[in-house]
Amino acid sequence: MDRPTHCKRGHRLDAENMQDRGPKGWRCRACTRLMERAKRAGVSIEAYLAAKPDPTRIRGNGLSGENHPAWKGGRHLQGGGYVRVLAPGHPNADRRGYVLEHRLVMSAHLGRPLLRAEHVHHIDHDRANNDWANLRLMTASDHLRMHGGEYPHQAVCSAGHPMEGDNLYVQPSGRRACRACIQRRCREYRLRHRDPATPPAMKDRTHCPQGHPYDEKNTYWRPGGGRACKECCRARTKAARAAAS
Repeated sequence: MDRPTHCKRGHRLDAENMQDRGPKGWRCRACTRLMERAKRAGVSIEAYLAAKPDPTRIRGNGLSGENHPAWKGGRHLQGGGYVRVLAPGHPNADRRGYVLEHRLVMSAHLGRPLLRAEHVHHIDHDRANNDWANLRLMTASDHLRMHGGEYPHQAVCSAGHPMEGDNLYVQPSGRRACRACIQRRCREYRLRHRDPATPPAMKDRTHCPQGHPYDEKNTYWRPGGGRACKECCRARTKAARAAAS
């Protein structure tokens, strides 16, 4: 017996939608999902479909894209005022094949796909105006700083440190972080992963070789690990500048 091409509800039985259950035969994955949704809603499948039409059935019959009666050219306005355009195959497209129009225009102008860390700014702040003259390419951190006064942000971190000035670190992705908390986590990581073969006299000493104390004000923690004396660092910097002049 030949395998049917559609189930009794009109879903296409292709490789993605067909579930092989061995001796029990095959089952339609779309119908299984409908049964689970109807069960959660506490109604039958017929009542669930009557209240909410099944979109997979329309796609299964081939009524998608330009063949669908509600086709609007693949361009629509999404939440937030941004415009999305259907461009399947584009490197910046999502899993449904849509790209934000302002990113698509900038990508076409540059002749390359945009990176995740690259943002496109609307000069007149109209998100639907995607004319090339109204767009400007910038990094995520610069874009966040530009809109820093327009959108409310957290004033302090979870530890109570102020999220401003020198203590504010803006990551390439645009996310804001607290420098004091980052330094604290780095110190804790170094303490947890300290080499046990290090002599105790080296890791527990309280003064540098020049006699300066390793207190909170005079200790500099290197990003790669270890600590240094700030007084000694300043002395070496002054000596180097004097030698250069």
